[in-house]
Amino acid sequence: MNQLSNIASFAKSRNIKLVLIKEAWFINQNFQNQIKKLSKNQLIDKLMNYKKSDYQNKDELFWMLTNEILNKNLDEVKISNPSVLIADPLSELYKFNKEINFKNDGLHLNINGNRIIANKVFNKIKNEL
Repeated sequence: MNQLSNIASFAKSRNIKLVLIKEAWFINQNFQNQIKKLSKNQLIDKLMNYKKSDYQNKDELFWMLTNEILNKNLDEVKISNPSVLIADPLSELYKFNKEINFKNDGLHLNINGNRIIANKVFNKIKNEL
């Protein structure tokens, strides 16, 4: 969070428009929907103890928790730095089956997913140009 706040403050001091992009992943959609409802502190607690969790794939759990924490941090940066723009492609990326926008690992986007990100960023900055 400190690094994001520092970046936002630096950008503002240099009159640079900062665009942050919500992190997308498509591993276990049901679980993702559950953890999205948790507070950042609850997510951090889960992350601190993820190896003790009964979730079968610990690597997947690690990435889902850290990405959800990151996205909550982006929201916090926006609140404290209103000039920061947030591009949020998540709902569009999750509309279809994983294979439509993601590679097999569910962490990396394919060409369709990258196109969605590019369009979301463009729509955020077009009024700034």
